[in-house]
Amino acid sequence: MKLRSSLVLIVLGAILRFAVTAHLGWINIQVLGLILMLVGLFGLLLTAYRAMLAMSHRRRERLAPVLAELGEPDARDLDQPDPSLVDEIESAHQLAQEARSFLEAEGFSDQRIDELALAFAAKDVGWRTEEFIDWARAQGRLGTDPQVDA
Repeated sequence: MKLRSSLVLIVLGAILRFAVTAHLGWINIQVLGLILMLVGLFGLLLTAYRAMLAMSHRRRERLAPVLAELGEPDARDLDQPDPSLVDEIESAHQLAQEARSFLEAEGFSDQRIDELALAFAAKDVGWRTEEFIDWARAQGRLGTDPQVDA
């Protein structure tokens, strides 16, 4: 059931439940309206659930090569990674190497610098080393997940 169908059922059910005052002997229109609203609500929840699954699946496919490179055990192997994603990872590595000496002096670990560089490239925050250093300093040395931090 699509979003539009769910909304139509909810609206139709609300009209039958609250706006129609006619009484038929063989059917209760208000109960029919309530049933249609509940079916529409179920369809709306199902549509939202499907959308969240699709977003999660797309994100997992996009990050699978990065996670595999970092040694995550749950990463799925993709036969042909997206060339733009490969370029993004390479630019993140280059950015991390350019900023590493400065960030190490600030107390950042090598792993944290690599995590921040990947997040910086994935979010398209910028592309210059100075922008990355400023952004990394704002994220902090001990943050757990640069994907969550803005």
